[in-house]
Amino acid sequence: MREEIIAEQIIRKLPPFRRFLNCAAQMNGKIINASKIAADISTDPSNVRNYFEILEDTLLGFRLPAYHTSIRKQQRQSPKFYWFDTGVARSLQKVLGIDLHSSTYDYGINFEAFIISQIRTGLEYQTPQYQLSYLLTKDDAEIDLIVERGKEILCIEIKSSKNIRENQLRNLKNLGSTIKNSRLVCLYDGEEKLKFDKVEVFPWKEGLADLGLVV
Repeated sequence: MREEIIAEQIIRKLPPFRRFLNCAAQMNGKIINASKIAADISTDPSNVRNYFEILEDTLLGFRLPAYHTSIRKQQRQSPKFYWFDTGVARSLQKVLGIDLHSSTYDYGINFEAFIISQIRTGLEYQTPQYQLSYLLTKDDAEIDLIVERGKEILCIEIKSSKNIRENQLRNLKNLGSTIKNSRLVCLYDGEEKLKFDKVEVFPWKEGLADLGLVV
């Protein structure tokens, strides 16, 4: 990956970019803080933003914007960044040889990143008419993924656990109810299809297929 970018002469100052790759790997699935990354790798925040654009241009990752019905307000919030493949991110983190165990924080982060990447890839193959985003309030209530596809808006919560309790879906129900034409969905790592009030709970493979999010 480094060699390809270097061969294409996309960047000229290599040391900051090498350090950036390690930081960007740690940021997989997290909100981009260009100023903090710039301080960590001793460069300017504008360079960091350019580096993220390079990763997008070379199809190594993508940014997930913050949701808002107003485009102007949407652009004022920082996006999240996802690598196209969790294995690449873990390799850059130098933890590829360490097993991921269910019920751990790292497993949850990678599970969420994997599902979001799968959805984005599936929609890319199907239709250009879609928009992906995430929603985070000032009180840290969050919807992991919002899929705008036609008139219906899918509000998706992603859980890596094998079992789901209704109280785990409180944020999804509260926030999702404020979005017009929303369908509330939870994708999880269990095996049983459930429903809690307006929230449909799917085993993740079944949910991706039933919702038409994969080819």
